[in-house]
Amino acid sequence: MQFKESPSLLTLIKLENDLSEIRKMKVDLVTTGALKNKRIKKSIQKDLIPLL
Repeated sequence: MQFKESPSLLTLIKLENDLSEIRKMKVDLVTTGALKNKRIKKSIQKDLIPLL
């Protein structure tokens, strides 16, 4: 998901909670800045599940 402007932490938390409720599963959101570590990024990318 991409935003025109960086969302606030509260906005990310609300979005994460809303998506978790809609999908009936735990959803974790991270910013692209949090994916600078290549090992962590690779680990996260292998667990990605498309929402649409």
